[in-house]
Amino acid sequence: MLRVLGEVEACVGGRVVDLGHPKQRCVLAVLIVARGRPVPIDILVDRVWGAAAPSRGRETVHSHLSRLRQALGAGDVSITRRPGGYTVDSDESTVDLYAFWDACATAIAENDDSRVVTLLTGALALWRGRALAGLPGEWAEAERERLGRERLAARTELAEARLRLGEGARLVPELEAFAAEHPYDERIARLCMTALHRAGRTADALGHYRGIRVRLADDLGVDPAEPLAALHQELLGTHRSVTTVPRQLPLAIRDFTGREDHLAAPVWLLSLSDHASNV
Repeated sequence: MLRVLGEVEACVGGRVVDLGHPKQRCVLAVLIVARGRPVPIDILVDRVWGAAAPSRGRETVHSHLSRLRQALGAGDVSITRRPGGYTVDSDESTVDLYAFWDACATAIAENDDSRVVTLLTGALALWRGRALAGLPGEWAEAERERLGRERLAARTELAEARLRLGEGARLVPELEAFAAEHPYDERIARLCMTALHRAGRTADALGHYRGIRVRLADDLGVDPAEPLAALHQELLGTHRSVTTVPRQLPLAIRDFTGREDHLAAPVWLLSLSDHASNV
């Protein structure tokens, strides 16, 4: 088994093998990410060291490849030289990155949201931390960022599928934490607002919108995009229709405290009426 969704690891015969120092593990990571495409030796040198490549970088990479072959032994994983470069040969189902990619691709083409949830839940469970953790260099950092975006997209798609299946209140704590991790992501904000609304917390959903609108304006100098703004207007209309108090007739006056002068006039008229009837 080969794993890169966390620290770079290899399991052979049920045990984790020693892959050596970070740059040697980086050589293996480059081959794994290439997924069967031959990687030329010069590309390996560039991706391991970048502009700081040593003068004997090619020889050093050959040495790393030799040590990696020894560490992997004669098991189901091997490093092979092919026309055009080097590849890692293994059962793809035993590579966590390939399993993640395949599950996400299947989920995108899936119409059954229950199936989407199952696929993406399994795919995300493969992650053990940041991809390629502990590897130095510009290539490793760029790949970490790229794979991190793929993980974020999978998490977002999973939340949307769960909302489509009718989950609302159950998702609120998870989506609030998700939104806190990504305070400028409008798609996640929409998911969080939707979950809050479905949980009967429309006022909180509107408050969440106000928060991200301020952050976008103050920190990025932009307004929320149309999808988020449209949801805000929809929820605002719903909230107003629920909270508006219907207009009512005035309550009956129970007493005339402080109205002695007004009361004296009708009493006087009544006394005249009584006097006239007695004449």
